[in-house]
Amino acid sequence: MSQNLCITIEDVKAHPDKHWDWFELSSNPSITFEDVKAHPDMNWDWFELSSNPSITFDDVKAYPAKPWDWCALSLNPSITFEDVKAHPDKPWDWWRLSRNPSITFEDVKAHPDKPWSWSALSSNTFKGQHALNCQRIWRYYSKQERLKAAKKIEDFVSRIRDLFRSFQRIYGKLSHDEIIAKITHLI
Repeated sequence: MSQNLCITIEDVKAHPDKHWDWFELSSNPSITFEDVKAHPDMNWDWFELSSNPSITFDDVKAYPAKPWDWCALSLNPSITFEDVKAHPDKPWDWWRLSRNPSITFEDVKAHPDKPWSWSALSSNTFKGQHALNCQRIWRYYSKQERLKAAKKIEDFVSRIRDLFRSFQRIYGKLSHDEIIAKITHLI
């Protein structure tokens, strides 16, 4: 019931004897940080408050001593990549940021050096652009993975050539087939 968007802080104040679910109430978008400041004695759940979309990064900056949960803030849709870039010293959770619908795939492409979670990005709705962005992520991810795989194959082939040349120097009198048989035996 506490997650019900129709419930406001006024309802909670009017019925203090009720067993409110503070976990759910703290994540209720009808509850604002103004409500929290006005009623600091209430049993707020700071993990859920940190994920509450009515809580903004301005609230976090204005009250840095509060027990904000950075994992939950990283997933909060009111947090944008601009907030992240402006505060790189904060303990952002990159898996949750990758799931945050306010993060765009343009942000991801513009900052490939960040530790994005590709699995989390794949399930990010990007504020309703899910299908289009999934295709973009897959193409981008596939291209990156193909480049990595090609490099690994190139390195592997180069090592095999070097190994083959070493065997030729050592076993110069053997035929190519005999050298390959010796290499295969080692593998």
